[in-house]
Formats: sequence, structure tokens, C-alpha cells
Amino acid sequence: MVFLSLARGIRRTVACRHLLPPLFLCNLAFSVSLALTFHYTLSSAFGDSRASLSLLTGFDATIVTDLRRMHPTALPGFLQIVGAASLFYVVLNTFLAGGVISAVQSGADRSERYAFLVSCARFFGRFFRLFLLTGSIAAILTALLLVLAGLLMAPLYRAATSETTILLGGALAGGMILGSIFLLVMIADYAKIGIVLCDSPSTTRAFAVSFRFVLRNLGSTLGLQTILLLTTLLLATVHALFWTSQQMDSAPVLIMVFLLHQLFILLRIAIRVFSLGSESTLYETLQRVNSWESLPATPAPDRSSST
Repeated sequence: MVFLSLARGIRRTVACRHLLPPLFLCNLAFSVSLALTFHYTLSSAFGDSRASLSLLTGFDATIVTDLRRMHPTALPGFLQIVGAASLFYVVLNTFLAGGVISAVQSGADRSERYAFLVSCARFFGRFFRLFLLTGSIAAILTALLLVLAGLLMAPLYRAATSETTILLGGALAGGMILGSIFLLVMIADYAKIGIVLCDSPSTTRAFAVSFRFVLRNLGSTLGLQTILLLTTLLLATVHALFWTSQQMDSAPVLIMVFLLHQLFILLRIAIRVFSLGSESTLYETLQRVNSWESLPATPAPDRSSST
């Protein structure tokens, strides 16, 4: 079932390949605006100094410290802009999700761009309420897990004789929180699919239906989500290795790295569309199977009366 969903997800992604360029352009516009803001902040603080170029190879705490010391009003303003841009990015992806899910479910072709925008606007309100609901549940669950981990680990920490025990306890608590968030994201994805597929007006009911669906089919949903997560992590690892291996000391190298970085972004978008296509296939298939299993058995005909 899982591998059939993956195969169907690939076909659905190919059928909706015309969505990749506009989705990529939206991400590119966001990235360029954020990069220009960051460049303006660094230029106003460091002028013509090339010290900030070290950020091209990774995070440099010294640069951030110097920025805060030399230009104390720039860093808070920049952080506010980053926060606002992050919120806008969430809203933008929430808006586009309805159109993408509708396209992968219906197999919309290039001529139905208007239908894509209509679907984006139609489901935006429900998807945003679902985002707020999922975020609230994640915050509450994280707080409860932190309290529970503190109560369980406190005696262990007091009796610990090495830092290894403390690190293992912290890793266990972090794993519990990340695992719960992983399940919540999976439930939210299937809730979005259910909202589009059934045109459900209630996000709370859609979340509850998705929760029951995931629990009833935990093996299939968890297996598919794990494969999709590993695919994303593999792409992120390759990207990080490539980024850190380049000596960006000339304009041609910077241009090449920029273009390859855009290719990685395009691949990440394609993986997201592929994920939604695979999840939609699994949801539709398992819902049909569950509905067939819930049908009452048809009694066999009475053969004794026929002569």
C-alpha cells in the first residue's frame, strides 16, 4: 500500500509539474526580499568591510556580536523583519496548499490555472484555522511533555554521576517532543486532504477525522511519512554538504552556488508536491477500504428452495 502510494504520488507530481515554476517563483521572491534586507543591514553596519562574507560558509557568532555592538539598532529591527517574513511565509504556504492538494487530487492540467487560484482562496481560511489549531495543540502538548519529562527525570538527574545520564535524559525528552510534533504534522496533512476531498467546513471535525484515520492506519501512515521525511532529510544533507564544501571566493563560484541552491529549492518543492500526492493516494485508498469493510455482509442466496 505504501509503495503503491509512492508510485501514484510520482505520477501525480509529473501530472502537476506545471505548478512547480509558480511555486518556485513565490519562494524565490521571498528569499530575495529577505536576502536584500539582510544585505542592507550588514552594509549599514560594516560598510565596505568584507568581514561579513564569512557568513556565506556558515553561521559566525563573531559577526552577530560585532553587529550588535557596532550597530545596536540594526539587529532588533532585522529580527523583527525576519519574524514578519516568517509569518508571511507561513501564510503564503497555507494559501498555496489548497490549490496544490486540489491539483494533485484532480490531476489538473496547465489550462486550469484559474481553478488553482480559486482552490487556494477557497480553502485558505479553513487551512489557516487548522494551522492555528495544530499550533495550539503542539504548544500545549510540548508544555505537558516538558513538565512530565521534568518530573520523571528529576530523581535521575539528582542521582546522576556523569553528564552522560543528563544528556541521555535531554535527548529522550527532545525525542518525545519531536515525535509528537511529527505525528501532529502528519495528522494536519491528512486533515487538509480530507477538507479538500470532502469539502468539510469544520476544521475541528476534519482534524478529529484525520486523527482517527491515522490511529486506525498507523502502520501505513507512519511508514509513508517516515519515507517522505527521510527523502527530505537526504536532500537537506546533500545540500548542506555541497554548501560547506564550496570555497565561495569569486563571482563565478557565487553564481554557480546560487543557481545550484535554486535547484535544491525546486527539488524541495517537488518533494512537497510528491508528498501531498502520495498522502492523498493513501488517504483515498484506505478510506475506500475502510468503507468496504464497514458495509454489512450480504446474505448468501438460499439454494435449497431452487429446484
